[in-house]
Amino acid sequence: MLRKSRKRIKVNLVDGGWDANQQANAIQNAISSGADGIVISPVDPSAVCTYVDEALDAGIEVCALTTQIGTGDAEDPVYPETVGLVGHIETEVGRTAMDIAAEALDRSGKIAIIEGTPGMSDTEGRKKVCIVFYFRKYCGRQHYQLQVKIRF
Repeated sequence: MLRKSRKRIKVNLVDGGWDANQQANAIQNAISSGADGIVISPVDPSAVCTYVDEALDAGIEVCALTTQIGTGDAEDPVYPETVGLVGHIETEVGRTAMDIAAEALDRSGKIAIIEGTPGMSDTEGRKKVCIVFYFRKYCGRQHYQLQVKIRF
């Protein structure tokens, strides 16, 4: 006969305020308060690496939510030693968007790429596919890049 285990999980929800410094402080507070796990949607995926590494060194499990941790250059979108990334693969999002745009234009025309916040792993992953893969695939297409900062 199996017995049902009753484990209790306490959740402390912290608003990072879309500010990298606030997120860094929140991670450091989680470490000092003895958290067992951290789920983070990084505002600045590169800047948060130092603090994620500190959490991992403290034996805390870390999971990225919607935005990968790091530069977005790695083949594996899951930051080393973290338990995972809950979201989607940005390069696949970029590939799908470009496929739809190219098909809609019957593979002839101009495509504008309007990116989100420069440097964010989601922006960089999508842009990488759009520029490198599809610019080569649809050679001769004119490429325009506009940068739009989105604030929430």
